[in-house]
This record gives sequence, C-alpha cells and structure tokens, in this order.
Amino acid sequence: MVEPPTIDRLLMAYAAAPAGFVAPTYDGRRGNPVLIARRHFAELLALPPDAAPRALLARHADDVLAVAVDSEAVLHDLDRPEEYAHHRPAELNTDDAD
Repeated sequence: MVEPPTIDRLLMAYAAAPAGFVAPTYDGRRGNPVLIARRHFAELLALPPDAAPRALLARHADDVLAVAVDSEAVLHDLDRPEEYAHHRPAELNTDDAD
C-alpha cells in the first residue's frame, strides 16, 4: 500500500543522511517501512524471533531520521496474517477453492 513516491522520499533521505535508520512518519506517528543501515544488520539479526525491529529504533533513538510523508499507508502494520487479510484489496479477498 506504500506507493512509489513515498519509497522514493525515504530512499533520498537515506542517501542524503548518515542516519542508521530512516523511518516514515504520518501525522506525528512513525510507520513502515523503516530503512536500516548495514551497520545495524548484525544487531537486527541477533534479535530474538519474537522481538520486533522497533526495539532497535528505541535503543538507537539518536540514530533515527524521521521523514514526514503524505500517506497514512505507512501506518498500516501487516506483520500478522489477520492484519494482511484486513488491509488487502477487496479483489483479492475472495476464497476461490479451485
């Protein structure tokens, strides 16, 4: 649901700043996707399976660049199947048993 202009804005901010994390914000709320610099990959991969990457952002708050965007789509979290089912387009919400 995040459209190309939003992705472009995040990529440009990531390229222009030395921040370890670039996160979109909409109406003052942080959203997704968050771009993560390579220097944080080992720590990201070391997170326990049930931990969310937001733990890294909290741990490295001084290394997060917030980028205001014009789309509330960045606020939709689709980590769990029920969240995906709720937000997916109507034309994909058919249960065809072929």
